[in-house]
Amino acid sequence: MEKEWNSSRSDRPGGQVAYQSIQRQYASIFIFAAIFFRLKIKEIETEKKDFYIRRMVSSAF
Repeated sequence: MEKEWNSSRSDRPGGQVAYQSIQRQYASIFIFAAIFFRLKIKEIETEKKDFYIRRMVSSAF
């Protein structure tokens, strides 16, 4: 039992499958994060534009 536990991932049956599922999970998390950050950046850009427009309008008056 102890020796089996200490063996490397590929030696253990099902180890490779578990590793692949972990990789897939990380990939989905990474994709989600990328989409989230892209939306966040767009949000920040629109806020900046609104700020500049507001400043231009206030300086015009």
